Parts: sequence; C-alpha cells; structure tokens
Amino acid sequence: MKLLIYIFLIILVTDVIINVNCNEIFGPKGKGAKGGANGAKGKKHRPKKFTDAELETTDKGTLYETFVKEHGKKWKDNTAEKGKRRKHFDKAVNEIVKRNKNNKGNRHKRFKLEPNFMADLSPEEKKRMMGKKTKQPPRTFMETVKSTKATTSNFLKKKNKVWEPIDWRSHFSTPRDQGMCGGCWAFAMSGVLEGRNSILGKSNEYISPQQLINCEPYSMGCDGGDFPNTLRWFSEGNGVILDKTNPYVGAKDFCNISMNQWTTTVTGNEHCVFYEPNNQCNEQRIYDLLKNGPVLVGIDGNSMDVQYYSSGILSPSDCTESNHAVILVGYGVEDGMEFWIIRNSWSEYWGEDGYVRIEKNVANQNSCFITQEAWAPIVQQ
Repeated sequence: MKLLIYIFLIILVTDVIINVNCNEIFGPKGKGAKGGANGAKGKKHRPKKFTDAELETTDKGTLYETFVKEHGKKWKDNTAEKGKRRKHFDKAVNEIVKRNKNNKGNRHKRFKLEPNFMADLSPEEKKRMMGKKTKQPPRTFMETVKSTKATTSNFLKKKNKVWEPIDWRSHFSTPRDQGMCGGCWAFAMSGVLEGRNSILGKSNEYISPQQLINCEPYSMGCDGGDFPNTLRWFSEGNGVILDKTNPYVGAKDFCNISMNQWTTTVTGNEHCVFYEPNNQCNEQRIYDLLKNGPVLVGIDGNSMDVQYYSSGILSPSDCTESNHAVILVGYGVEDGMEFWIIRNSWSEYWGEDGYVRIEKNVANQNSCFITQEAWAPIVQQ
C-alpha cells in the first residue's frame, strides 16, 4: 500500500511540473482554462505578424524583444533564459526568411511562413507537442473499431468525376490551444465530435479534451494517443462531457466522471487506414468520408513548413511521418490548385485563424500524411 501511495505521489508531482512548464513556456493566454486551451473566453491579444521586410532588415535583438512581448513569454525579464531562447529564435527566423524568398514567384509554393509562438522553443519542446502515436494495433483490438462502411474497392467503383467544394468550418467554435501537452489526439477527437454534433443540429459547444486525457485508458494522456484507442473506449459504452464540466489543465488529472454527465456518445465509425489491406485510404475514399462531416487525420507536426505556416496553400517540403492529430474539415480549389482544409489545435493565432490549407498532392507524402488514414466517428443522434 505504501508503495502504491508513493507511485501516485510521483505521478501527481510530475503532472504539476508539466503544467507549470506549460505556463512558463507559453505565458498568459487570456481568461481561458489553464494551458490556454479555451478559444472563446475573454478578449485576448493577437500577436503581431512580422512583414518580410521586418524579418530581413530589423536587428535580431530588437525583433526578439518585440516577439517576447507580443507572445507574452514568461522569461521576458530573465536575461539568461532569453539568451538561450534567442538562439532558437534567430535560427527559426533565418530559415523562415530563406524559405519565403524561395517561395516567391513559385506557382507550386503559394504559402508564407512566419515566426509564431514556437519560434524560440527547443526542438525537444516542440516534439513534446506531437502526441499522435501511429502504429498498427493488434488484430483483436481492431475488431472493436471495425469500419461500418464498404471497403476501398467498393468506394472506387463509384468514383466521382468532379469534386464539389466542402467546408465544415462554420460548424466549429474558435480553434483551441493544446499548449505543451501532447494531447493533440484528445483535441482532435473532442473537436470532431463538436463539428458532427453541429451538423446534426445540436450545439457545437466545446467538448472536454481533458476528460479524454484523464479517463481514456488506452492512450497516455499528455504523452500521446491514437484514434483507434479512443474509438475502442467509446465502443465499450463510454461517452464525453462538455469542457465547462471538466476544463483543460494541460496535464493528466483524476478521472471522476459519471454517466449522467455525458452529452455525446459514439455509436460506431467509418475509417480507412494504411495497415488494413482491404481498407486502405486513397483520395477518393477520404473525400467520400469528408462529405458526411469532419474527419480525424494526422500530419507531420515536426515539419518546419507546418509549424511556421502563416497563410496560403501549404505545399510542405519536409514531411517525414504522421505524428500530430488534426481534423480534416474541407476541400477546395484556388487558381487550379486543389487543397485540403485542416483544423489545428495550436490556437486561433496560428496559420489562417487556426486552420491550414494543404495542397492535395498524393506524390508529396500523401499530402503530408493526410491521406494515410482517416477516422469518422458516428455520433448518437
């Protein structure tokens, strides 16, 4: 018994430390929940966007001081810490300037990068935020999350000649901010349920990612998770609650939820995934899933093009693995270039108000791994 109590205290202290570090790194986030997850509470400061001219000509020291102030970094008065962070910032800005110059006039590179909140974080800190664990679960595990729809071959038989634009963004509230916790999988899952609730005519009020981090036993809280894990948990009869009932704290906490608090339950799913031979993804299958509502997918969050994306149609040049959980919310075409619309969990100030348009290009690592797998939970009506 003493050993169990000792282990419990170690876990509790570790979570507190993680939460403190999250606040130290990201600074104040307005009047939302701890860790800055809420995008709706309180009037928040929108950080300044630097122009290309400012990035190229302004003294790096002056540029960093402005950056620290604009992003509310907690180390603004810590000279030693700022010196260490400044090295990360200078390196990021130099690379951003180089890539933006290379993209100018290139019709295949119609996007812009900018230094955002990540610019003075270490590679280890940024990697901690990528919490999607992509691996093939055991066959017995996958039996609990079988897709309720036809196989890929059946979908190919009814291939559309022309794709119509799809955009589910109006069914969502403001994009949220996961902070330093690697709970992107929980934000993606709670977010996709919010969007699908709205499509059914229900409220799109925030669902609690904290409950999933605390209670879903097959994932690892802020250390990562994956979509089939949570879908299996749903298949065992579990439901989710509203964020206001269990607000986000940026660390794993106690699970103390009762059935009468549930507001949404999941009755099944449709999916395609690279490790199921008869149910693999392709662009047509992804589009068909998307027609019915937003879909869970993964991208490479360690890609510098993804991390510092600001605007335009992103054609990332450095995607190597699927490690960050996001929500596919749409498809469109601009000046002949097709793109997927992705909702992220890095706040409304990242990218295009919290979203990114990524070029639909199967040759570019399946559009940065978007079309490697897709999961569409079926919400109880």
